[in-house]
Amino acid sequence: MKVAILGGSFNPPHICHLLLMHYVLTTSPMDQIWCLPCYKHAFGKKLLPFHHRLEMCSLAIESFREDRVKVLPLERDRQGTSWTIETVLYVKKLYPELDLTWIIGSDVLPELDQWKGFERLQSLVSFFVVPRAGASHEHINHVSGHHATISQNVSGTLRELRTQCRLLEEQGVLLPNISSSLIRERVKQQQPIHHLVPRAVEEYMYAHQLYV
Repeated sequence: MKVAILGGSFNPPHICHLLLMHYVLTTSPMDQIWCLPCYKHAFGKKLLPFHHRLEMCSLAIESFREDRVKVLPLERDRQGTSWTIETVLYVKKLYPELDLTWIIGSDVLPELDQWKGFERLQSLVSFFVVPRAGASHEHINHVSGHHATISQNVSGTLRELRTQCRLLEEQGVLLPNISSSLIRERVKQQQPIHHLVPRAVEEYMYAHQLYV
């Protein structure tokens, strides 16, 4: 079975996440998408308690068929810091038969080779990259200072992903520039967010007084 994983803080989940999942499901041979909220952020960012983010993700995907998109608490079960390589190794241990793909937005391309254990990671999963508004060509094609020391395999993977991203952008495929931090700030300033998050997520946020 082909499974695409969308990991992240989901603090909160928003329509960009849904658009991304819909695009992957309808344009690729993926059987399912697994939405995996992180338990402890790799860079120490302060997050809402896991149970709130898990519930909001479950509410956000209600419009998808149950057999196509799943929200799983694997990061809570695994505990520890949510490094992508460790998440993938954990999933592989539980489900060795799966063919895994990791979904990313173009905004993370410049730092991809600096992800913990990336050389091993790119041998365990494929990557599905989608352009995101706000990530310029210069940003996407930026070469990190670490780039000179990476292997040919990693260099080839990065080059291929940048090419894929550029071709999609030329065809008009572009995710909106919406972020969880934008939504949190709008809530704090008592500005409307109904156009940025699924209705059920908005209702949950206000019912539990989140981000105020």
